[in-house]
Amino acid sequence: MQSPSPNRRRSFNQFERNEIYRRADGTCQYCGAPIDGDNWEADHVIPFSLGGRTAIDNGALSCAPCNRRKGIGNLPMYDENDPDELDMTDQEHADWVLKEAQTASARPYLSVVDSLTSMPLRSFQRELASTVISRTVTGLKSTTAWVSPGSGKTYAWMLPAQYLYEQGLIDGVMVYVPRLSLQDQAERDCNTFRQKCRNAPMGEIVGRGNVVPLILPDKFGGVFTYQSLARDSANPINRQLHFNWAEQHSGRFLLVCDEAQFIGDANAEGEGGTIAASSIKALHDHALHTILLTGTPFRSDDNPIALADYTTDKEGMWLDWHARADYKRGVREGYLRPVEFTLVNADGTLTKTFDDGGVIKQDFEIESYDGRLGAVVKNPTIWQSLVIETAETLKRQRTISPTYRALIACADQSHARDVVNFLQKKYPRFDTVLAISDETRAKDTLNAFRPRNKYGSNDGDILVTVGMAYIGYDCPSISTVGVLSRTRFDGWLEQLIMRGGRMWSDLSPEDQTLQVIAPNDPKMAYFAIKFRRCVEEALKQRQERDGGSARSE
Repeated sequence: MQSPSPNRRRSFNQFERNEIYRRADGTCQYCGAPIDGDNWEADHVIPFSLGGRTAIDNGALSCAPCNRRKGIGNLPMYDENDPDELDMTDQEHADWVLKEAQTASARPYLSVVDSLTSMPLRSFQRELASTVISRTVTGLKSTTAWVSPGSGKTYAWMLPAQYLYEQGLIDGVMVYVPRLSLQDQAERDCNTFRQKCRNAPMGEIVGRGNVVPLILPDKFGGVFTYQSLARDSANPINRQLHFNWAEQHSGRFLLVCDEAQFIGDANAEGEGGTIAASSIKALHDHALHTILLTGTPFRSDDNPIALADYTTDKEGMWLDWHARADYKRGVREGYLRPVEFTLVNADGTLTKTFDDGGVIKQDFEIESYDGRLGAVVKNPTIWQSLVIETAETLKRQRTISPTYRALIACADQSHARDVVNFLQKKYPRFDTVLAISDETRAKDTLNAFRPRNKYGSNDGDILVTVGMAYIGYDCPSISTVGVLSRTRFDGWLEQLIMRGGRMWSDLSPEDQTLQVIAPNDPKMAYFAIKFRRCVEEALKQRQERDGGSARSE
C-alpha cells in the first residue's frame, strides 16, 4: 500500500465521528469496553501512515488505550528476553506483526457480520467474513483462507457477499467449485442462508453450465465447475461466456474459488499451470474482490495455487493466508469430530501372472513396500481384510446410532466394483451403493445417501466410491471411513477422511467419533500419528477452556 499523499485529510470530521460512534453503539471495537464520556478516538482501521483512508468505512471506535496500542509505532515489538520469541527471526516477527494488524483491521466488522444473519456463527466464519469485508472496503483485491473440510466455509463467503450486496457494492457472485455435487450443495446452502438474513437477502445463486445467459436475469449469481473453464480449450467459446459476463459487470461482482487447490498455477520456472487457473486470473482482474478457499496450502505437484501469495525461506514455501480454520480448531470448538485410527496389517503375498501363463509370487512387508502401494491395496487378501474391518466397525458404531454409515474409498473403478460385489455377498444386510465417475447415476446416489433426518433413510448403508465423494461431500451420518486408495498426500487424505468429520447436530457430541480403517504402511501411520496428536491437543485445550471433561460440550 502506498504512503498517503501530504494533501490527504488525516482527521475525521464531526459527522464521521458521530457515525462511527453510532455504528459501534458506544463500545470500543477492539477490547469491547464501554466508552466513558469523551475519552475515545475515531481510529483508522488501516493506519493512515499505511495509506488508510479517512472515511467511515475505515473508521473504528477505539478507547484511548487501545488507540495508543494500535498506533503503528506501538504495535507489540519483538522482545529478545521473551522465551516464546527466542527462536523468532526478524522476518517471522514482521509476519506476525502483519497478521496482528490484519486481525485488528477486521475486528470492527465483527459486529457488522453478526447483524447480517440470525443463524449462529462459528468463530472462523465471523473471522473470515469480517476479514473479507475489511479487505474489500479498503481496496484490496483478494482474501486467502486455508480451511479444513467441515469448517463451514460456504456460509463464511455468503456473509460478505450479503454485506456487499446491502451496501450496493456488487451486482452478483461468480462461484467456482471442482465437482457438480458442490454446485448442488452451494445452491442448497444459499437457499438456507437467504432465509436467515435479517435484511432483504441477496438473490438466489444457482448451479449453471456453459449456457446463455450464463447467469439468469432473475438470479444473483451462478455456481460453476472449474471444468467449465477448461472444457474445449481449443475452441474457447465456453470460457468466453464467463469472460463476457465478467467484463460486463467489471468491478461489481464477488469471485469465489472453492477448493482453490484445484487451480494450480505455473511454478517459478514457468512449468505446469492449468487452463482453469489462467481463466480464474482473467476473471479476477474484473472482480471487486476474490476469495480463495483452499483445503490445503500446497498441491501434490508442488505448484502454487493461482492468485495466492507465498513466502519463501530457507525451509521452503509457505502460504500467506488471511484466515485459518484447521482440524484442531474444529475439534476444540466442537464442530468437527475426534478421529480414531485402526491400522490393519497389510503384509502379504503379491501374485503376478504373465502372458505365457507363468506366475510369480512375492512375499512382502508393507514397511518396505511403500513404492508400489497401488498393487498392495488391490491385493484381495489385503483389501478384503480392510473391508471386513470397516464393516465390523460400522456394526459397532450402529450400537451407538442406527443412522451411522460408512464410506470406502477405492483405488480405481474396477476395484470399487470388486469391493461392492464382496460386500453384497459377505454382508447382505448392508445396503451397499456405488458412486464412481462412469456411473450416470453417481450424482443421484450421492444425494440420496445423505440422511433426511436423525432416523436415517433407506438409501444405502455403505457408500463405495473412487473420487466422486472426496471433495466437499457433506454427509454427517458417515462415521466410518475405509481407506483403500493408494494416495498418501496429506491434503488429499484429510479431504477424504473428513467426509465423516462433521459433527451432526441430531446426535450427542459424546456419541460422535470418526473411525478410520487403513493399511499400516509408513506414510499412513505417520499421518495417523499427526491426527492423533491434533485430537489430544484439541481436547486438552477444550478441557482447559471449559474446566470440565475433555469430551464435554
